[in-house]
Formats: sequence, C-alpha cells, structure tokens
Amino acid sequence: MKSRKKKQAPGITTSNLLRKARAKFKSKKYQQAKQMALKAHQGAQNKAEIALLIASCDEQMGSIGSAIKWCQQAIANEPDHLESLYRLAELLFNNRDYDEAEKMYARLNRIKAEDLTPISRLAYIYYQQGDLAKEYAFLLQLKHAGVLESRNRPRIVHCFSSLPGKVDYPGVEKDISDFLDYDNVDHTKLSWKISYLLAARYTMSEEERELELTDLIQDQLLVKALPRVFFISPEIETLLTTVRSSLLLDIAYSQNLPNLLVPFVESLALQNQLNEYVYYVSDKEKEILKLFSQLLQSHTDQDDWSPRESELILLMLAMYGQLYDLLPRERLLSVPLESWPESLQAIAWATLFEVKQELESARLIPTLTEVDDETSQAVQAQYESNPYPRWDNLDRWPGETFGQSMAAVLPGYTPPACLLEEKINILVAGCGTGRQPLALALQLPHSSITAVDISRRSLAYAAEKAAHYQVNNVQFFQADILKLGELEQHFHLIVSTGVLHHLAAPLVGWQILRNLLLPEGILQIDLYSRVARVEITRHREILAQLEMTPTPENIRRYRQALAKQEPDSFILQIMDFYNLSMCRDLLFHVQEHQFTWPQIQKCCDQLEMEFVGVHARPQLYQQYRALFPDDPQCRDLQNWHRLELEFPQSFWGMYSFWCKQRELSPA
Repeated sequence: MKSRKKKQAPGITTSNLLRKARAKFKSKKYQQAKQMALKAHQGAQNKAEIALLIASCDEQMGSIGSAIKWCQQAIANEPDHLESLYRLAELLFNNRDYDEAEKMYARLNRIKAEDLTPISRLAYIYYQQGDLAKEYAFLLQLKHAGVLESRNRPRIVHCFSSLPGKVDYPGVEKDISDFLDYDNVDHTKLSWKISYLLAARYTMSEEERELELTDLIQDQLLVKALPRVFFISPEIETLLTTVRSSLLLDIAYSQNLPNLLVPFVESLALQNQLNEYVYYVSDKEKEILKLFSQLLQSHTDQDDWSPRESELILLMLAMYGQLYDLLPRERLLSVPLESWPESLQAIAWATLFEVKQELESARLIPTLTEVDDETSQAVQAQYESNPYPRWDNLDRWPGETFGQSMAAVLPGYTPPACLLEEKINILVAGCGTGRQPLALALQLPHSSITAVDISRRSLAYAAEKAAHYQVNNVQFFQADILKLGELEQHFHLIVSTGVLHHLAAPLVGWQILRNLLLPEGILQIDLYSRVARVEITRHREILAQLEMTPTPENIRRYRQALAKQEPDSFILQIMDFYNLSMCRDLLFHVQEHQFTWPQIQKCCDQLEMEFVGVHARPQLYQQYRALFPDDPQCRDLQNWHRLELEFPQSFWGMYSFWCKQRELSPA
C-alpha cells in the first residue's frame, strides 16, 4: 500500500500559518506561535525566516539553547540572512558564549563594516577576554565614528595606557589630546605614553642644551599635557629643568617675558605643581629665587600693592614652589583670586588658596580613634607633610556591583550574594587622599562607605574631592587601624590598599580588619612585594647608611644622583620617582614591610582566612595559565610565587588580592 503525503487543510497555506504564528507571537502566546511556525516550516521553501521566528519564540520562553540551534538552522538555510546572523550573535553574546559570539560579530563586521553594533559588541567581548589591543582597536573605531559613549571613555584610556611599550600610529597625538579632555577618566594613566612620545623628540645630551622655546610652545601635545599630567621620563625632566633654569636666568637679566611665552610659563608652573617641585634646583637658581623673593616682599609692603604689579616675579617663583610658602603669604591671600592676573589664577588657586582651604578643612575632620602608636605617629607625620597621592580626575566606570567587578577578574569565581547587592557597607582602612573610597562611591552610589586615615590633611584633600564629585555616601574619619577593633560596626567589604605594610605589626592590623568582616564579607589587601622591590630595598639601605632625612632638598639631591649614576636603574621607570610625595613614599618611607606569596598564604592560615584570588592584569593571568594549565582558577600561591620569580617585576607596584573568613566545618 502506497503512503500518501499528508495535505494541508484547504485554505491553510504556509503563508497563512506564518501570518497566524506572527500574530500569536505579537500576542505573547509563544508556545502556540512556535507550534504554528513549526508546521509552516515543514512545507516552506524559504525556511530561514520561519526558523528565526521559532528561535524568537524559544528565546522568549527561556529556551536559549534551542533558540541558538534554530538561528543556526536559519543561517544554514540562508547563509547571508542578516537578521538571523544578528539574532544568533546577540543570543550567544547574552549567553556569555563570547568565543562563538566573537566569530559571529566578526562575520557581521566583514559584511557590514559601516554598522557600529558589531564593533561595539566586539570591543566588549575583547574586554571580557582580556585582549586590550583588540578592545582598543574597536573602541577607537567608535571614537573616530563619533559614537563612543561616555561610559566607555575610561575603558579606551585604560586600554591605551596598558598597551606595551611605545604606541605610535597616524593620529595618535590627536587621540591623546581628546583623551585629556575626557572628564571621567584618570589622566595620570596617560603619563607613560605621553612621556614616551615626547622623550623620543627631546632626548638631550649635555652638549645639546640649547633650545628654541618657539619649538616647545608650538608642540601641541607638550602644551596640552603640561598642566594636566606629570611626566615619567628622565629625558623630559632634563628638558623641563633646563627650560625652567633658562627662563629664570633670562628674566633675571632682561626683566621681561614676551607675551607669547606667558601661557607656556604658566603651564610649566602647573607642571611643577603636579610633580610637587621634585626637579633639582641649582645653586645659581637658588640665588636668583632668593632675590626675587626679597623683591616680592618689598612690593607687597606697599599699601596699594596688587599681584598684577608682581606678575613676572610670581610666575618665576611659581615654577619652583608653592605661593603659600612665600613669606608675604597673608598679603597674597588678602587679594581675592578674581583680582589676580589671568596668567596666575590657576596656579594661585592650586598653590595658595586651595592649600589654605585644605589646612582649614583638616581641623574639621572628626576623630574616630586616637593615634598613639609610635610607628603610626611617625607615618602620620609623613603624610601630614606630604599627603599622598594628590590626584585630579577619577575613572568613572559603568555601574556594576563589587561582586561583578571581582567576577570579571577572577576565573570561575562566584561572588557572595551580599556583594551582588547595590547597597553594601564598606570600610576603606587607610584611604589616604580619597581616590579609592570616592571611586567606590561613584560605582556603588547606594552603598554606605566609612573611610579612615591617620592623616587629617590627607582626609581634608579627600573631603574636598568628595564635594567636587558631589559624593554624599562617604564619611571620612581620622583613625588608626590598630584601634579599629573598638568599632561595633561590621562590613560586607573592607579595602586596605598599601597600608598594612606601613604598620609596626602588619598581622595585628590584618587581624583587626578580619574581625570587622561580616560572615560573607571580603577583605581586599595590597602589600609590597619583596621580589619586585629588590632595587628599592637597596636604595633604602643606602639612604639609611647616609642618614638622609626626607626633606624636599634631600629628595631632590638623591634623585639627581641616582639618575646620573644609575641611568639604567629600574627605579627611573617608576611613576612614583617623578613626584616629590610619591618619591618620599617610594624611597624614604619611615616604615616598610615586604611580603612574598608564600608569606601571604601563611598569614591567611594564621588568621583562619581563605585566599580568594589575585587582583591582577589580564596579561598576568595569561602568563599564569601558560605556566600552570592545571590550575584553571589560578589560586595556588606557590604557583604565583614561581611566576614572580620568573618575571620579577610582575608585582612591582603591589600585590593585590582578596581573602575572606574561613568557613567553619560542620560539627
């Protein structure tokens, strides 16, 4: 008996079934829509469109795997069906199958190069994969198309600044100039790349100290960067020290500064304010500065004196130090800022009026605990003299929970439920000048943040920045970590960056912070690496033998000698070397302990804490996986120690890691 092909009922054609299926889909009756679409698919010639509808039904019903298969079926029927390609790419992307999503978006990018959606998605995929070079390439396409979103500006600057070595391509200086105009990024991240580019232009030997200032004032990158970031380059330091000295000597002789040079001198003064006057000053310069200071004193003794009468003198003095430190301070402060010459207003605010405001604000910072430990008092004195670090702009990342931030770094990590909440209690123990608590406050605006430090002046700086960023969920207090055990409050997250290693007994401070955690809470700690700081330790020992006190003059002298005698020293590649307070922290700190990864494991064991993971760059994780493929979660600290011994500068800044209270075994 012959089998007969089943016929559709009269009047029910494929097109009718498809139309009805779409109507059901529009009415959100997805199961019925799918059944009708399946029937239509059986007899259809053009199956791609119907397969896509079935995929959409599955997606709405939560059957993502089936939806992906139907999209793949649609593409198999019609390889260039754009709607199916886009739908499959989005499904894979939303399902976090980034490897397959990358292939689809790359295919779409080849088909429709002008479409920005694949470009945006590819940038995010490469962010998730830790491929900064590819992420930068696609973010740059969005920038050049004029559609880079504000929330992606920190990402593009982060990628650019993290690319290895010198980055040079047509238009790079225009891109850097635009980056410097972004108001939601940390501009100091650009210091390295800007310094590399400029150093290649202005490398000077002792015999090549003759410069044409007109060349410098026409250098758009130099002029744009001077008042915004301090430079990280011995070559640029040599250049600017030479230019500053030449200007001072010329002005002392001619008593005249061409109008064309005034903006450049103003920017040079702001550059020196950013690096906190870390550059070496010759005896000849000191003599001239002393004469200019005496001349200013005589000017300000006049009853009708105005800063406009001493504009040239003030510009010269501002290249070498804070106006607040000049003898006629009160006379300078008596003139409202708006009455100062335009060329001096920015530098007068930064080095005179803002300093006065900061010192006054410091007296108003509330006290949470006493600071009576001898070592804590010595550290406190250092940071009262040199608040560290002074900063301007913050990276403002798109809003995500702290748990999501951790999961983006740690392979295979599932954060505790409390850190996936938008509202958590946070303690920043040793907040310094406030960059970290304010970054957390902007990321987690519904959270409550307590930020403590031993330095009132650092806290005053932090409080002023909080007002600038209109942050109202951070409370600043003066406190010693060693006394925080007196607190009755407990926290979901405690952050202590670069603090415990300055205590007399770091483990005591660590235990106090551990005991302030809620049961599921996370403690983030940054500590100095003994392996990475071998060179720094050697110089600290030399300084101890020389008994050099950390005065500004001694810091300048030692830097000058180090750069001249050891021009290849790794220290000359460290950002901290190029700022006075940071250099003091780097080489002259009154108290410093260093650690290794095995020591950190021992500390965790002693404190009954579980090591959660290393907060490291994607490149370091790639190196780890290449060396230790059998540890996919990358949590073995002996392995991290082996990696560091092979690549000693891996943690030259600090170790950064997370730990938590060890869970009690069931009885």
